[in-house]
Amino acid sequence: MSDSSKYKSGEVTITVDFGYDIHSLTISHRTYMRILKGVSLTLKGQGFYCEGEREQDYWAFNETDPGSLWVYTEEGRDIINDELSASWVYDQGVTSIAHMNRFKSVC
Repeated sequence: MSDSSKYKSGEVTITVDFGYDIHSLTISHRTYMRILKGVSLTLKGQGFYCEGEREQDYWAFNETDPGSLWVYTEEGRDIINDELSASWVYDQGVTSIAHMNRFKSVC
């Protein structure tokens, strides 16, 4: 199996730490590979509740710089504005623990 073929199906979950809370986005392998290639994408997250109010989150990849990740809400809250490498990335299509990475703390 070639390296590229293992990314044609399955999912990748990207998780960021926001101090007392974590936020995750699950995307397809194909979308993840586009992000790694530097394609600028903004994706709508699942939303979350904060102080009893529902907030919609957005995940902007490669918007400010190659490899950048900006997670924000439509209410103006910045969850993270850093590099994708600052997140946990869990590749559900690859069983090796090496594909579950945590590069640095994001608080």
